Amino acid sequence: MHAVHQVWHAFFNPYSFTKAMPDIWAGFQINLRIMVIAEALVLVLALGLAIVRGLPGPAAKPLRALAIVYTDFFRGTPLILVAYVIALGIPSLKLAVISYQSLFVYGIVSLTLVYTAYVTGVRCCIPEYKVDLKHLIDLLLQDKRNNPSNYSLAILSEGAEWQGYTVREYGEADAFGHRKKMSVAEDLSDEIKRATGEETVVSDLTYDLRSGSPDFVDRLVAFTFAGMAMDALQEGNSGLMTAINEGRYAMVTIPDPKLGPRKVDIGSMYNIDRYRPKYDHKLGLPIFLTRPQ
Repeated sequence: MHAVHQVWHAFFNPYSFTKAMPDIWAGFQINLRIMVIAEALVLVLALGLAIVRGLPGPAAKPLRALAIVYTDFFRGTPLILVAYVIALGIPSLKLAVISYQSLFVYGIVSLTLVYTAYVTGVRCCIPEYKVDLKHLIDLLLQDKRNNPSNYSLAILSEGAEWQGYTVREYGEADAFGHRKKMSVAEDLSDEIKRATGEETVVSDLTYDLRSGSPDFVDRLVAFTFAGMAMDALQEGNSGLMTAINEGRYAMVTIPDPKLGPRKVDIGSMYNIDRYRPKYDHKLGLPIFLTRPQ
C-alpha cells in the first residue's frame, strides 16, 4: 500500500496537477506557436531545397551536393541534440544579433532545420493515387545515385497501391469475412529487388511512432479528452467524440459511416509526377492541412 501511495502522490496528486496546470497550459501554447511558425518555414525551405536537388546539369552539382549533405546531416541528427547545440552553443559564440535571441526563436530554428530535412528527399505513396511502379523505382534509383550516402527513402501509407497491384491476403477469415492483408511495403521491396537487384530494408513506422514516453502535450491532450468524455457522460450526451477544432477543444458529432474515409485531395496536396506532397498554396489552411469535407 505504501508503494501505491507513493505512485499516487507522484503522478496523480490533484493538488500538484492543479498547481502545475497553468504552467502546462502556457507551455502548450508556446509549443503550438513554435510548431505553427516552424511548419510555415518548413514548407518554404523544403520547396526551395527540393528545387535545388532537382536542378539539372553539371553547373548545379555543387548546389545539389550541399542540399544532399544538409538533408543527410539533419535527418540523421536527433532533434534534441540540434536544439541543445543551437540553444546553448550559439549564445556562447557572442555573435551580434544571432547569439542574443530568445529560446523561442532557437526552438523554431531547431524544428525548421530538422523537419525540412525530413520533408525533402522522400517519396511517398498514398491510397488515393495508384503510382506507376516503374516510375517510382526510377525515382528511387535516381535519389540513390544523387545521395553521397547511397540510399533513398520511400514512405508507404497503409492501403497504398501501384497500378496493377492486388493486395494479397492470408490467414483465416474473421467473423466479418475479413482476412489479414500482406504488407504492401514488403511487396514493394520484393518488386525493387526483382527489377534492380538493389538491397532494400523495410521498417514499420508504427513501432517508431509509438515508441518513447509521451511528452507534456500528449499528456495534456489525453487528460483533457478524458475529462471532456466524462463530462459528456455525466450530461447524458452521446454520439459525440472529443476533437481539436480550429485549435480549440471541442465535442463533435461522430461522422456518419456512410460518408466513408477522408481522402487526400490529389489536385492540391499530392504531386503525381514526383510522388511527393505539394508544398505551395497552403495559406489559410489549418495546421494539419485539413480541408472541409
